[in-house]
Amino acid sequence: MEISAEKVKELRERSGAGIMDCKKALHETGGDLQEAIDYLRKQGIVKASKKTGRSAEEGLVGLSVSPDGSEASLVEVNCETDFVARTDQFQHFVKEVSNVVLKNGPADLNLLLSEKMNQESVEEDLKALIARLGENMVIRRFVKISAHLKDQERVGAYLHAGSKIGSLVRVRGDKVTEEVCRNISMHVAAMHPAYIHREMVPLSVIDKEREIINSSPELTGKPPAVLEKIVNGKLSRYYSDVCLIEQPYVKDTSGKKTVGQYLKEIDPKAEVLEMVRFQVGGPL
Repeated sequence: MEISAEKVKELRERSGAGIMDCKKALHETGGDLQEAIDYLRKQGIVKASKKTGRSAEEGLVGLSVSPDGSEASLVEVNCETDFVARTDQFQHFVKEVSNVVLKNGPADLNLLLSEKMNQESVEEDLKALIARLGENMVIRRFVKISAHLKDQERVGAYLHAGSKIGSLVRVRGDKVTEEVCRNISMHVAAMHPAYIHREMVPLSVIDKEREIINSSPELTGKPPAVLEKIVNGKLSRYYSDVCLIEQPYVKDTSGKKTVGQYLKEIDPKAEVLEMVRFQVGGPL
C-alpha cells in the first residue's frame, strides 16, 4: 500500500523515529498510526510510553473557580489561528463560557450552547464572534468538578501561562490546603499523567505493555525468572511515568519524592479522587 508523506511525518513527530523506520512500520501495520508506534517500540526504536497526541487546532483553555473553592470548570475553545486566540474578544469569550459552565454545569454541548450569556445564548454569542473576527470557532470540550467540603474535599485548579493547558483535581484530606491542591493540579498540567494510580490502568493496557516489553530484542534468551523480574521492573517504570501518584513530584528538586509521598507528608489519609487536564488540540 502507498503511505502518504503526511502520515510518515505524523509518525515521526509522535515517535521520534527516522523516516525509513516510520515508513517500514506503517507498511507493516497497514498504515495504522498507533499500531505503527507499537511496532517501533517492539523493535526497540521507540521507548516512550506516552503519545503526544499532536493536533493543529489553535485556541485557548478557560478556567473558572467558585469563591469557596468547592467547584471549578475548564473549557477548550478552538479557532483557526493563534492571532485570533490572542485577541481580547476571543479571550473574553472563553472566560465567559467557563463561567457559564461553572454556574450551570450543562450536561452536554447542546445544553451549553443554549445557556444564556450576556443577554444572548452562548451559541448566538459564538456566531457573533465568528462574524466579527472572521474565523471559524468551536467549543471543543468542557468539564465541571465539584468537591464536598463537608467530606474534607477540595478542588485544585491551574492554568498554564498562555492558557494553552489547564488542569483540575479533586483531593480529599482534612489537612489538605488550597495550596496543596494547586500544587497537584500544576503537576498534572506539567507532567500529563494518564491515570491517578496503577489500579486505574485497564488490564488491556497492562497486557499490551507486557507484550511490548517481552518483544524487546534485549530480553531474548533470558531465563524465565530473570525475564519476569525485568518485565516487572519495566512495568514499575511505566507506572511511574503514567500514574499521578507514582510520578516524581515536579516541584521536588531532588527528584526523589513522588506525588503520593508529597501528599502523605501533608496528610497520611489524603487521596486524589479526580483529575482533568485540557491541552489545546490535545486528544479527547
